[in-house]
Amino acid sequence: MLRTLCRVAARTPGRRFGPCLAVLSLALVFAGCDAGRRVLPPLPQPTAEPIEGPPLVSSSPAQAAVLPATAVGRVPLSLDEVNRLAGKGLYKSGDAPLSAPADAKGTAQPQECLPVLSALRTKAVSGTAFSAFQFVVFPAADASGGVFEQAAAVYPDVAPAKTVFQKVADALGSCDGKSVDERQDEASQPITYDIRSEESEDGALRWTEQQQGQAGGACVFEVRRIKNLVFEVVECGDEAGDLAAKAAAMLASRAV
Repeated sequence: MLRTLCRVAARTPGRRFGPCLAVLSLALVFAGCDAGRRVLPPLPQPTAEPIEGPPLVSSSPAQAAVLPATAVGRVPLSLDEVNRLAGKGLYKSGDAPLSAPADAKGTAQPQECLPVLSALRTKAVSGTAFSAFQFVVFPAADASGGVFEQAAAVYPDVAPAKTVFQKVADALGSCDGKSVDERQDEASQPITYDIRSEESEDGALRWTEQQQGQAGGACVFEVRRIKNLVFEVVECGDEAGDLAAKAAAMLASRAV
């Protein structure tokens, strides 16, 4: 078509080439190409249904590296979840959850073993730099004296969480296989515990605390760190161990 228009203009006597150039320019504008270029199809219009694709990932490494403070509310298990995990109603409701760790009541000998006895529930271990904290206790439903504890602390960054986790790891490394005396305030005699570490996966610490002179009734501790979150599960009772491991795995799955 373009070539035909130019030929007609060229055969017209006394007529200049301006009309041909003008027509050619307009044709190029509307066609978007020259005579040898392929015309691209129009872009598809948006549809009512969203196009499926991979989930969006935050472009900020800092945001992806930390968990929000609200994780302390969604990571710990409820009473019903603990009993379902146990397969029976082992525990009942206890005191209201604590939003801050408590002051350590008493002393430990050797002193460096205190984090093994108290874990995250005391300021001596968890510190005060956390963004949010929760500690909840479920006592045994019977008169056995068993207990199930959970503590979770979210820190503003990964570094302080690593410091807290390392504090517990160092204490466990120093006190593994030792007997540790714990003297509560105003107690006349200390209580002696035998500490024994157990195998655990990376990013987790697991150990058993057995009171001397008492048959059964051991406490199994598991502490894990995920990003800027540190949490613990403590199960005390005659059959302690299996439930603590299952609960710790479930808490970890909720944090990622």
